[in-house]
Amino acid sequence: MSFHGFSQVRLPVEEVLSNLEQKFDIRFSYLDVNLEDKKIQSPPFGDIITNLLYLETAIGYSIKPSGNKNYVITSEPKEYWFCGIISDSETDEPIPGIMFSASTVG
Repeated sequence: MSFHGFSQVRLPVEEVLSNLEQKFDIRFSYLDVNLEDKKIQSPPFGDIITNLLYLETAIGYSIKPSGNKNYVITSEPKEYWFCGIISDSETDEPIPGIMFSASTVG
């Protein structure tokens, strides 16, 4: 049974990726632990780009080309920003003109 071209059956992501590898003669690289419990509907689209865009949305991971016919599935790095004011330890008053900011990715 289908609805607007989508199969209502949810399959393990690994199975969907395997099907796409065979259909388009491509290879995916990913950490099994990131995808092992995820199930999605098979993409109904005909071209590789539309399939990859659908997969990114369905699994919540980024898919990037890595060489000829190879794709890497990774989580997008998250960037965190911190900023603050340095204060005097005795008076707890801000020290004029001193501030800090930092960022980290991970």
